[in-house]
Amino acid sequence: MLTVIIFLAVLSVLVLVHEFGHFWAARYFKVGAEEFGLGMPPRLFGFYRGLDKGWHFFWGSRDLEKLIPEPKDTVYSLNWLPLGGFVRIKGQDGDSLDQDSFASKKIWQRFIILAAGVTMNVIFAGFLFSASMMIGAPQSVAEGGQIKIIEVLAGSPADQAGFKSGDVLKAVNDQSLDKVALFQEAIGASPNQEVLVTIERSGKEQRLAVVPEGEEGRGLIGVSLDQVEVVRYSFFLAIYEGFKYSFQMLGVIILAFIHLIRDLFVGTPVGDSVGGPIMIAQMTGQVARFGFTNLMNFTALLSLNLAVLNFFPFPALDGGRAFLLLVEKLRGRPLKKELEALLNNAGFFLLMALIVFVTYKDVLRLFQ
Repeated sequence: MLTVIIFLAVLSVLVLVHEFGHFWAARYFKVGAEEFGLGMPPRLFGFYRGLDKGWHFFWGSRDLEKLIPEPKDTVYSLNWLPLGGFVRIKGQDGDSLDQDSFASKKIWQRFIILAAGVTMNVIFAGFLFSASMMIGAPQSVAEGGQIKIIEVLAGSPADQAGFKSGDVLKAVNDQSLDKVALFQEAIGASPNQEVLVTIERSGKEQRLAVVPEGEEGRGLIGVSLDQVEVVRYSFFLAIYEGFKYSFQMLGVIILAFIHLIRDLFVGTPVGDSVGGPIMIAQMTGQVARFGFTNLMNFTALLSLNLAVLNFFPFPALDGGRAFLLLVEKLRGRPLKKELEALLNNAGFFLLMALIVFVTYKDVLRLFQ
């Protein structure tokens, strides 16, 4: 349950940051934002600023035009489903050519409004990386620090012995550890023999007995290790390093998406390397156990992934809408609204089918 709550909180923050980018850019270019909602409908309550310059409060999910017929500023709402948020921009579907509608603005202005969501996700990632570096972010080191278990292979001797990701290795057979190599040597030299490992978990030490599996004369217990130390930066250096790292990771993620698409076209299997909401929720829960700064860094990476995915030139995504603006610029006129709606609807159904597929793959992994 805690994993679900953390995942929903992370997802909601990322979506809200994204939607706020659209909202801010729309308001900057004097495009009407009809509603900005926290959570997804149905609406619990809302409030807005009326013609009298006063704030008005209302309950319920009734149609805004019937509920509030007079001109008004943006309606801010709290909705029942705790999944991110949304912004309704006036005329984004091309059904209004009023001066304050999205469709009436110049192409470059509309492009900026569409790109503002992913831009905010990138900026947000930079702030998260910077904040974690100010607080103290764990980094891999060659010497010193702590030896941590990053991952425990399901069904492995370590899993059966009770090891968990996040455990700190302190000693093996009462021999203190200061390097990963020492632990690997001790385990490797003890195939099919019981080994006593001292770990630290939640500030308390305990001893676990594990019998390494013998493979080619060496013992293995099925864990992934890293030697880490908390490193802190000064305020300005953290800002610089955080945003530099954010853009570096953005490039890595873009390259990974390009390779993924390439593999799809050349027939390379990618199904097992692609995860959906369930896998992301599991990873969020695992990362949260390593501490708040690790969760911040993971949230930043999710924010960058959301940015790259959302600006991919595919119908129904911001990138698809931006691509249609490029087509409009080259043609000198926009596509017919019926064709644009058809493309976006088809893209939406394909995305839903993809989500269902990767979720199905996630469920299968749970029972493997």
